[in-house]
Amino acid sequence: MYLKVFSGEVLSAFKPKCLALELTNVKTLQGGSSTQFPLIGRVEKPRYHKPGHLLDAQKIPTVERIVAVDDIAVSNVFVPDVDTMLSHYQHREKYAKELSSAIAEMVDRNVWRMLIKAAKIKDAATEKTHLKAGLESLKGQKYTKPVTIEENVAGKGATGRQLVQAIYRARTRLKVNHVPVQEAVAIVRPEHYELLVNAAQEAGNMAWLNKDYINSGNNVESGLPNGGMPLLRIAGIPIYETENFPFADESDKDKYPDDKPLAETDGGSGRTDRYYVDSSKTLMIVFTKDAIGTAKIKDLSIEHVPEPLRLGHNIITKMFVGHEILQHECACEIKVFEKGADDTDKDGLTPDIPKVTASAYAANEDVYTAPKTGCNKAA
Repeated sequence: MYLKVFSGEVLSAFKPKCLALELTNVKTLQGGSSTQFPLIGRVEKPRYHKPGHLLDAQKIPTVERIVAVDDIAVSNVFVPDVDTMLSHYQHREKYAKELSSAIAEMVDRNVWRMLIKAAKIKDAATEKTHLKAGLESLKGQKYTKPVTIEENVAGKGATGRQLVQAIYRARTRLKVNHVPVQEAVAIVRPEHYELLVNAAQEAGNMAWLNKDYINSGNNVESGLPNGGMPLLRIAGIPIYETENFPFADESDKDKYPDDKPLAETDGGSGRTDRYYVDSSKTLMIVFTKDAIGTAKIKDLSIEHVPEPLRLGHNIITKMFVGHEILQHECACEIKVFEKGADDTDKDGLTPDIPKVTASAYAANEDVYTAPKTGCNKAA
């Protein structure tokens, strides 16, 4: 009975913590260590038929993307019998929360790292850098350029209004690449989510907020935040916040903060460096679920292992998953402008670097340069 109740508490605590799996593609494996996600391209242009002539079959490019699992992720705790006897319910609830949160947060971070890698693919060169070696590219696949934001003259980070304009620009870039923007969502860290909400309130444009926000209460029926209903929508795109979204340079083993998948020499998956990425300039990602795929052999599970010689028992939670890039054009990075690295992004769209003048900053106003398309000052 103890294990059943404990298992229920672990699973109920895990679901709202692991947002990434709810927003990306997930396949459960019945056997093996990898699975295939079919990628299907766009059909060639239609043609007018000449009477009496045979129809030539048109080709639709297809490719299979292999997604392999990492190694088994484990979180465990030893519970002395005396703790169980003296304060059974308090300790059980706390252990359930901590064990589930530990695994959920690591899975979340790994999915977001892979998403950032996908969003950083803006041309053939970056595709070679971030797409795993041996994975075949889809013929005719588009590249989605990043949306860049220039820091203001005071050296401070992006403003809320800059982020709002950047989301609209990211939507445009996805739409141009035939990505279904009606399925798009955005993921952002809490500090940037706060900027977006404040920008909506300051501008008096509460239409940016989801209409159910005021009456949402504490609805937690769904595993997603606010009962599955995001609090904020911009350009029709739901905005989700998570503290697990990386915002640091984690591009090598010395900078990577989490435990890494095992090397092949240690009997592991060999995916030791697969989640290395520099996200120190990444502010948010606008994407659809087709950007990332997850292979799952074992969902979150709990084992109860008695240790009578130690007068206690082990509670072990574990999960067996792995993540990989699917369609990189379905993810658009919103990032801080880097001089040199972003200067050559010329994809037919107007420059997207909102500038803030010194006088405007002093007056607490955000003034954008007028793009060639005639977009005016932000509302």
